[in-house]
Amino acid sequence: MNCLQCQSPFEITPADQRYYKEWGVPEPVFCPDCRHQTRCAYRNERKLYKRTCDLCKKPIVTVYTPSAPYPVLCQSCWWGDKWDPMRVGMDFDFSRPFFDQFYELQKKVPRLALNNIRSINSDFCNLCAGNKDCYLIFASDENQDCYYSYWINRCEDCFNCGYLADSRQCIECMECENCHRCIYSQQMKNCSECIFCFDMIGCKNCFGCTGLRNAEYHIYNKPVKKEEYEKKLAEVFLEKLSTRANFQALKDWYRELKMKTPRRYAMIISSEDCTGDYIYNSRGCEQCFEVFDSENCRYSYFMVHQNFNCVDTSFVTECRNSYQSLSVVGGEGIRFSIYCWYDSNILYSDLCMNSEELFGCVGLNKANHCILNKKYKPEAYKELRQKIVAHMSASGGTGEWGQFFPIKNSPFPYNDTAAQDYYPLNQEQVLAKGWQWNSETSAVPSGEYVALPEDIKQVTDAVLKHKILCRKCGRGYRVMKRELNIYRVNFIPLPEICPDCRHLRRLKKKNHYSLYNRTCQKCGKALQTSYAPNRQEIVYCEECYYQIRY
Repeated sequence: MNCLQCQSPFEITPADQRYYKEWGVPEPVFCPDCRHQTRCAYRNERKLYKRTCDLCKKPIVTVYTPSAPYPVLCQSCWWGDKWDPMRVGMDFDFSRPFFDQFYELQKKVPRLALNNIRSINSDFCNLCAGNKDCYLIFASDENQDCYYSYWINRCEDCFNCGYLADSRQCIECMECENCHRCIYSQQMKNCSECIFCFDMIGCKNCFGCTGLRNAEYHIYNKPVKKEEYEKKLAEVFLEKLSTRANFQALKDWYRELKMKTPRRYAMIISSEDCTGDYIYNSRGCEQCFEVFDSENCRYSYFMVHQNFNCVDTSFVTECRNSYQSLSVVGGEGIRFSIYCWYDSNILYSDLCMNSEELFGCVGLNKANHCILNKKYKPEAYKELRQKIVAHMSASGGTGEWGQFFPIKNSPFPYNDTAAQDYYPLNQEQVLAKGWQWNSETSAVPSGEYVALPEDIKQVTDAVLKHKILCRKCGRGYRVMKRELNIYRVNFIPLPEICPDCRHLRRLKKKNHYSLYNRTCQKCGKALQTSYAPNRQEIVYCEECYYQIRY
């Protein structure tokens, strides 16, 4: 069938149909990409604004624009007991569409300014937990002294990184695990002191290398003696790379080096019967991406760990039997819901915790048998829920049943959300669809603009007092003291683009979350891979890749 949103053809398999029949939901009318895009349009990860808490009136940092039509509370007030979401409970109106009534309820219930818990001196972080002394890191947990990074966990002193785990003192690194003092490197594991390297495991003191295993003191994939390595490295960094032009030339060379390096068709590690990319320790996951320790999941993205029987979910962890949901933690039977934690059997709900048997609820905690934030007896709840499902169903109803929340009702403008990262659109395209676009400017530090010196050795502490003008988007950004120190120590020029543009640059190093048919460029085996057929990278099947790496 063809997707109602993008008109692209997509397949509904017999395996898909078994899930839909078991859960009593209709077949989707959007393709997997458009379903993921719709969910992501409800997730603002990185855009921060200044507002006032609508309860205590203190200034706050939040993901909601000042003009957003929601009451927004600081962490203390939202988790406190000075407001009751049941007071705005509504009777269901069978003369109106469900989504209209739910949106009306959403605008009455206070929103949580940021999802940022158990953090110390890390106020400018979102979707985070357990961080200390961190600044502008997002979707990241248990880090210390990390800045300008995304999806990093248990790291320390890492700057401008993405998709890192258990690493220390890394700069501009992507997809690294258990690494130490690596710079501008990607797909590294158990490595230290590696610079401009790609696809390495167990390596130390390597420069400009790819595909090595358990190597030490290599330059351009050739072994050298320790003394020669240290001498050449000192010459390169002290005499050449501290200037922006020379550093950019090396980055361009490194980009070409990666293009010439054969790579596996997909990062599917310690898993079986899986299709997609970046799948680890999983089984029976089809068309899934960024999935860990999960089983029997389909069309799901950013599943952190321990998920079972989840279909069309994004950014979930420890969930079972969940469908069409976003940012759910510890759930059982969560469907068509967002930002719900440790719940069971809830549908079409938002920001509910420790609850069960909810339909169309917002902001509830330790509640049960509620519809539109109004409490019912169990039998009355069940009877009314069935009537609402019939009202929402396509046959004689509004056609809402089985659909995720419409993008036009998102609490966030499209260009503030993760959807813009993965499915970028311009203002004209967004407005033509009837979605929101943010023309406001995110909160930025005040002060005078200065130009960054070309050589890091010429940068003085005076740069900390001013804003830098991003050469790409024209917005201002700051240089932090700890950031300056680590760039100085490593003789690396400071970034001349803002954190948002750096984030987008990192995302371009990862493939889009779609699968394509192509063949192994060594043996000709048919592959399903996230590398589109027109991409220039050299792509091998698993067997051929291992032949050249081990």
